[in-house]
Amino acid sequence: MINPAFKLHELLNEAYSRCGNKLTPPGYKTTWSAVFGIDEEDTSSLLKSMISMINLLNSTKEYVIHDTMSYDDTDVLFLNRIENAISYMDFEGNMSHFSRSIDQETLTALRYMGKNINYVYKFSDQPIIIEEEIKDLIDEVENLIDSITDSVLKDEVKILLLKNLNIIRESLFTYRISGAEAMKAALEQTIGSLFINNEIIVSVEQSEEVSRTFKVIDKLNTILSTGVAAKDLIGSISKLLLRQ
Repeated sequence: MINPAFKLHELLNEAYSRCGNKLTPPGYKTTWSAVFGIDEEDTSSLLKSMISMINLLNSTKEYVIHDTMSYDDTDVLFLNRIENAISYMDFEGNMSHFSRSIDQETLTALRYMGKNINYVYKFSDQPIIIEEEIKDLIDEVENLIDSITDSVLKDEVKILLLKNLNIIRESLFTYRISGAEAMKAALEQTIGSLFINNEIIVSVEQSEEVSRTFKVIDKLNTILSTGVAAKDLIGSISKLLLRQ
């Protein structure tokens, strides 16, 4: 679990830095797609990322309000300023509204809120993940999704594989916002789904698409470094696939 205030600060600070003191504010989609590390033309993923960032803000508010030892009405004013800045989404416009709403004082206040939250609550350490590995795996998943869509696999097989690959894909896209938690949840959900629906893929166990799907799962597990238990679980699924 991550400290939402620190993660929110990281994202806002990067956006603020990209805006700088430019006379002409940069484009909205250009700025936020760079912050989130997604394709500028992928409006759907951009919208989901913005919503996830708003969720970080809401979580931060909850921590701040419940921490009565350091709670200050001024904190709420700064959080409301942040809410005003990020809830206004102008996909066809620029960052002028954001630039007017966010300043260095607000970012500093958010950073101190994060420190206060850390004093009260314990957050687990996040695995060190190389972002290039995330990008490579996203490309691999998207190519596999295209291959499965165009394949001659039965519809029920396609639906099962595509559903789980899309869950993994979304978790990879939101990594910069949600940290590794969403990726861990996607890994667990995918493994569970394949166990439960094993009978659907038994007949196509030798297909290239199924093999590539398990390679994706293995790579995700490796990136997360979740240990022997998850690797053994993946091995168990493979054994189930060999049953006739």
